[in-house]
Amino acid sequence: MANHVDNIIEVFFNKEDQNAIDFLTQLYEIGTDGDLSSLYENAENTRSWWEDNIGAKWAYVNDLDTPPEEGFFYINITSAWGPVIPLVEYISESLNHKCRIEHRYIDEMPNFAGCRIIKDGEIVYDVSDEDMWTTLEEEKELRMKSEDLHFDNEEEEEQWFWDWRWEYVHEFVDPDNFKE
Repeated sequence: MANHVDNIIEVFFNKEDQNAIDFLTQLYEIGTDGDLSSLYENAENTRSWWEDNIGAKWAYVNDLDTPPEEGFFYINITSAWGPVIPLVEYISESLNHKCRIEHRYIDEMPNFAGCRIIKDGEIVYDVSDEDMWTTLEEEKELRMKSEDLHFDNEEEEEQWFWDWRWEYVHEFVDPDNFKE
């Protein structure tokens, strides 16, 4: 079974841009039905096409905001093994690069995580950790040492690790870490 990757995509655009409204409304409608490949004119139902154009061998919409309004659109996509970076680039292209897109992705283990911000077609922020478990283990050791922690058993240590692990990962991918 493939690892699921949570992709959180937020699009900020000029609320007067009819092209953006039309495209994102189409994405919203597709998202409620589920087939992301229908965004593309010449989509193929092959693994290689999906990996090249969407970013994963499969992906589906997990959650989405109301249709685009007030210059904002949110969509959450679950994908297999990798982030949907090609899809995000396609969204930017379809909006004539007149937007800001914040894309956060986190593997379910988490084996990897990252955040990419595209502004007017340019990547202005790109941070990823392809070995998040090593990072978490290193952070765990640092915290145990700095807090002088000792545990009675593995279960107690694992619970402590679990309590802050996901918060750490989500802070790592927070687009607010980027300062313009």
